[in-house]
Order: sequence, then structure tokens, then C-alpha cells
Amino acid sequence: MPSSHLDQHASPQISRVRHEPPRAADPSADGINECAIAVHHDPHPALVVEVSGELDGLTAPRLSVTLHAALREPCPVLVVDLTGVTFMGSAGLALLFEIHERATPHTALRIVAPGRVTLRPLQVTGLDTRLRLYPSRPDALTEPPS
Repeated sequence: MPSSHLDQHASPQISRVRHEPPRAADPSADGINECAIAVHHDPHPALVVEVSGELDGLTAPRLSVTLHAALREPCPVLVVDLTGVTFMGSAGLALLFEIHERATPHTALRIVAPGRVTLRPLQVTGLDTRLRLYPSRPDALTEPPS
């Protein structure tokens, strides 16, 4: 998919969060509950949403807006790259499962969860058996769309 396709038809939600720098949910929090979200177009038929920082009850709603907007776009593969996530709480886990349920069967959702911070909560909750997990972004992108 050419990168201009999503740019021309993007909903305001995707445009608003693209490449947004980390920002504290509460200005007085100074570094607490930061989450950055970036949307990338890969040369493969995939849309990549890269998440970094904390993914919890305060930051998951921002990611939810981005992921729901991404699902409205015709894209066979949606990759959520959690490589930069430093904390993942129950709200982040619930969001990933919700997006999985909404994406299937039209969009293949692939979750990049390489480290203990992201992989362990998915394993403990049993979501690792429901979601398609990958150790790296290249691994998630090289599998053909199903």
C-alpha cells in the first residue's frame, strides 16, 4: 500500500497522533504515564503502529483511538510494535484483545512483543495463545498476509 493512501484518507485520529512525542498525562506528573505512538507505512501490505513508554489505564485510550482508526482503513496486516513499551498494565492487555476481536477476519493483527515487559503479561493472562506474537518487527512483516 503506498504511504499516500492512508495519508489522503486518514481519519483525524491517525493524523493527530502520528509521531507525537511522549507527553505526561498530568503536567505535574513529570515523566509518569508517558506513551508515544507513531504510525508507519511499511513497504509490505502492512500498517505499523509503534508504541513506546507506559501502556496503562491513562495511556491506553490514546492507543485505542489510533488502533480503531487503523482498523477502518483497508489494510490486510496491522502490526502493533510494543518493542519500546516500558510497562504494560491490564488496560493495555484488554485493548490488545479488543483490537484482536475487531480485526479478525478482515485484518491480520500481529503483535511484536520481544521483551519480558510485554511478553510476560501476555503469557500470564493466556493472551499469548489468542494473539499472534512475534519477537521482532521484521518477523511480523515477513510472514505473508493470511
